[in-house]
Amino acid sequence: AFPLEVRGTAAAEIAKRIDTICDELEIDRIRSRKPRSLSLFEKQLVAVGKALVRPDVSMVLLDEPLTAVEPKVKWRLRQTLRKVQADLGVTMIYVTHDQTEVLTTDGILQTGTPEEIYQSPAHEFVGHFVGSPGMNFVPGAALGVTQGDRVGFRPEWATLDDNGPLTGTVARLRTLGTRNGEPWGVTTLDTEHGDLAVRGPIDPRGTAPGTKAALKVERYVVFKNQQRVSSHERV
Repeated sequence: AFPLEVRGTAAAEIAKRIDTICDELEIDRIRSRKPRSLSLFEKQLVAVGKALVRPDVSMVLLDEPLTAVEPKVKWRLRQTLRKVQADLGVTMIYVTHDQTEVLTTDGILQTGTPEEIYQSPAHEFVGHFVGSPGMNFVPGAALGVTQGDRVGFRPEWATLDDNGPLTGTVARLRTLGTRNGEPWGVTTLDTEHGDLAVRGPIDPRGTAPGTKAALKVERYVVFKNQQRVSSHERV
């Protein structure tokens, strides 16, 4: 009741909402018990109920909500969460490391091996989210691409090149180590398309912050309406 009480919700509405959530989570039988008498599983259910009890939320955050839930009831609770999410019509961020939970949840953008997801993201969000830094994105026209509206490329798929089509100013250098005795890391350019990262050799003398620079893209993925259309290698 607490999340509703602090918002001044009418007592009758609070009681109705609690009945609804307790019924959906099947925890009505434990409502009269003290927290110290609840099992870890029961406490987890109550925590989920607290997150769902407010009917006016715009986002629900669930951090591994089924960790302590018995395997035999996980499926039922996942279905309950999906139903509640659909009923409320709100964004639900659900964190889990359980592959079964992931594959039984709506809204999967992509599944595959780590290499497949990294090399050929099926959605712009996947390209941005996977990788550090994530995938760079520019309008297709910036690279002469016409079959899609956006082009994405990994920082290591680009090189600094005076004749490159994308130009900007060096914003920062981040050294990650050395290769063959030379500095190696990420150079970030401030361009008209936003910050673009290039992973490779670093020459602090030639690419100091504030220096004008250009980059050439050697490989890229084409997206249309955020969905992958094709992948290309420049020869």
